[in-house]
Amino acid sequence: MGAVVKDKLWEIIGQSDRSPICAFDHDFRLIGFNQAHSDEFFRIYGYRVELGDVFPDLFLPEQAPIIRGFMARALGGEVFSVVEEFGDPSFDRPYWEIWYAPLRDEAGDIIGAFHHAQDISARLRLQVDLSAAQDALRQAQKMEAVGQLTGGIAHDFNNLLMAIVGNLQLLAKRIPEDHPGRRFVDSAASAADKGSKLTSQLLAFSRTQKLSIRSVRLDTVLDKARELVRTALPPAIAMDFVLGGQDACVLTDPDQLELAILNLALNARDAMPGGGELRVESRADGPDHLLVRVSDTGTGMTAEVARQAIEPFFTTKERGKGTGLGLAQVYGFVTQCGGALRIDSAPGAGSTIAMRLKRAEAAQTPVVEAVDCSTEPVDGEGRVVLVIDDDSSVRAVLAETLKAAGYSVVEAADGPEGLAKLDSVKPDVAVVDFLMPGMNGDEVGRRLQHALPQLPILFVSGYYDTLALDGISGAAVLRKPFDDRTLLSAVASAL
Repeated sequence: MGAVVKDKLWEIIGQSDRSPICAFDHDFRLIGFNQAHSDEFFRIYGYRVELGDVFPDLFLPEQAPIIRGFMARALGGEVFSVVEEFGDPSFDRPYWEIWYAPLRDEAGDIIGAFHHAQDISARLRLQVDLSAAQDALRQAQKMEAVGQLTGGIAHDFNNLLMAIVGNLQLLAKRIPEDHPGRRFVDSAASAADKGSKLTSQLLAFSRTQKLSIRSVRLDTVLDKARELVRTALPPAIAMDFVLGGQDACVLTDPDQLELAILNLALNARDAMPGGGELRVESRADGPDHLLVRVSDTGTGMTAEVARQAIEPFFTTKERGKGTGLGLAQVYGFVTQCGGALRIDSAPGAGSTIAMRLKRAEAAQTPVVEAVDCSTEPVDGEGRVVLVIDDDSSVRAVLAETLKAAGYSVVEAADGPEGLAKLDSVKPDVAVVDFLMPGMNGDEVGRRLQHALPQLPILFVSGYYDTLALDGISGAAVLRKPFDDRTLLSAVASAL
């Protein structure tokens, strides 16, 4: 290596570094810098530095004291690094990671200092994106876990309600209309009906309730929801529906969409106790989606409340004034339709809930119809019904209801017991619980029809699973809890 190269070695190294490097004296004047420093300073401030410039004076007024403070620390002998935002916003204002160290002569005296900077904006953006993705993943995992727990609770609660509703109806048939205790029976039945609506919302949130998703005209559904909303709002709240879907169709369950609009309207009503405005609008959102926005002029939500709002049972309302299931139902329903939910709100600025739904082709009728409960119940004399349910209380209610209508009932507590009954009896119809330990209803149904190919099967489920319909001829699903007429109509239809 020649002498000339040795003398210029450090200059070559400095100029080869793509990160900005500059040195300064005790008067904060520049005494050296590399090309990268000149280029980057020009990029973020629009002008070139020169030797002898008082470096802090080249910065924006609010930034000058900050850079001067860093330089003073280095001139005092400190070695450190900082992350700071520097630049003119009209050009660029990146985040910089800057390393500072003093410059010393051969005697060890500080004759100046230098800094070495690196633009870390891209790295920070990646970190922010990664953090957001991790937060979203944790939230999704949390909601999935809560959904599974919620669905399990709702299923068990539906079994309890099934036993309560059935026994109340059996009791009502034995108590005359003018009996003093009849009003207590009716009151309990009304409470059970409200409990059924709560479990329906829980199942919608948990996504374990199968929706009747099909192609429907969005504005037609919203126009039907208009009347529901109108009756739910007090006169002090002005209502405005702006339907801009232009006959476009979306994939959704129309009944659940109406319920979602109603739930959002009720939340908006509670957020506007002194009155205000509610606006429901629909419009296209790109070529593949349509948007339904429900906006109010109410009290609004903090960012923290908005984040928790879709969690079941979370509510900011007073005890007895809300279940905390409204937005949870909306979230579960929209997600199950393959859409997305967005909440925009701020304290004092109202709230906007946007449901983004997938665009679809022309409107369709349901692919899978619900159980036909319009068939008139018939006298079951001479007909045999096989009832398989692991819940003894539910099984007893089903059996008593069918016996009261004249059917002969054969009971079984699980699948194997029910299949064994075929050795001694040939049922005309089977009523099978879908979710049972060991052999579930799906497997039981297939084995029953393997033995008796023409046997109609009526599944009952707290989840409303239609998976049981696949490959099982004549099968249908009845969702718990249901009343006696619904059961008897369904059995008559199956026969």
